[in-house]
Amino acid sequence: ATACSFLQRIDVKPGEHYLLSGYAKARVGQGTLTRLGVQWQDDKGAWSDAPRISVDVPPGETAGWQRLQAFIRVPDGVARAVLGLSAQSQGPDDYAFFDGISLRLMPAE
Repeated sequence: ATACSFLQRIDVKPGEHYLLSGYAKARVGQGTLTRLGVQWQDDKGAWSDAPRISVDVPPGETAGWQRLQAFIRVPDGVARAVLGLSAQSQGPDDYAFFDGISLRLMPAE
């Protein structure tokens, strides 16, 4: 396959803060995109215009498991985070494994 993705919806509230984290082990060729990311939906399930958050695995082969993480603030008008793992435009020698993926609510300050 040249592309693959996994999506999981999670209920969130505007203004909440989360830590998106996980690990990837991959061989990412030129023109290949391998990432962990979050997109947003409103309370009716429509995609939001709020900016996507993503952490890309850099080109080349990882030396073992590489930690991916991003701190996220939920935008206004959003009711769901859609967590995604994706690999696009993979060549015959490319691969991607993900493990330990989490979206953790951070305590309010």
